[in-house]
Amino acid sequence: MEPNIIGRTIDSYQILDVLGRGGMGIVYRARDLMLDKDVAVKMMDARLDPEGRLLKRFQEEARSLARLQHPNLVAIYTLRESQLGLCIVMEFVKGKNLSDIIKESGALPLSRFKRIFVQCLNALEHAHTEGIIHRDIKPSNIMLTDQDVVKITDFGLAKRLDPSPNASTVLAGGTLYYSPPEQLDSLANVDYRGDIYSLGMTMYEALTGKIPFADTASDFRIRQAIVEGNIPSPEKLRPNLPDDIVRLVMKSIHKDPARRFRSAAAMAEALENCATSVAPKPRKRA
Repeated sequence: MEPNIIGRTIDSYQILDVLGRGGMGIVYRARDLMLDKDVAVKMMDARLDPEGRLLKRFQEEARSLARLQHPNLVAIYTLRESQLGLCIVMEFVKGKNLSDIIKESGALPLSRFKRIFVQCLNALEHAHTEGIIHRDIKPSNIMLTDQDVVKITDFGLAKRLDPSPNASTVLAGGTLYYSPPEQLDSLANVDYRGDIYSLGMTMYEALTGKIPFADTASDFRIRQAIVEGNIPSPEKLRPNLPDDIVRLVMKSIHKDPARRFRSAAAMAEALENCATSVAPKPRKRA
């Protein structure tokens, strides 16, 4: 049983409700009583980490976020030791995550799709330029405000692009549906092109309303499809998509990292140039 801290004040933060749960703890909405504004407090659950293995990763997440200052990335305010343990105090985003939006409304209109993912790519380009890769991009980690401003969250698996040998991990991590082939063996194999793949799979789902795997597929079959690159074109699920958008998505999820976009900036530029409607095909002459 997790401690019920709703309504309590931890240091100067009044805990209001639960925003979500993850592998390292719980994220709460809280009121900063000093600044009189809502914040998100990610509190590490020490019971999940009796040997202290997650503590370093939790601290690294805070440091990764602290390096990043971008309007489409959730801002971190502080890492502190509270009465209940270590916590990260972050920007509170009022809105919904992309996963819930897709579940509620299905495939996104092309104009909205383009608007959202250009922001995502700009945010990733900033992170990559700062030497940080996310490694767990998926719809539930992309928040949207009521004005459709993107805020990428959850850098719990993030790492520096230039880690020391001692800092690398052999845990697969991430979420299977969105994991690039190279991540299925080891997180140490993943560079910025892994984020491009994961965002490409997220784009696929946003375009079609579905993931490209059968509901009954086993983890083994899904891994096999990812490693072999057997991902059907999104046109199979949503006919009449613009050809340039289809090509962009399929390039981003190529099984060979070298065949993907060279950077998030290059992918953003390509997306900016994509059509958001399909030109009518010319009629055949009688």
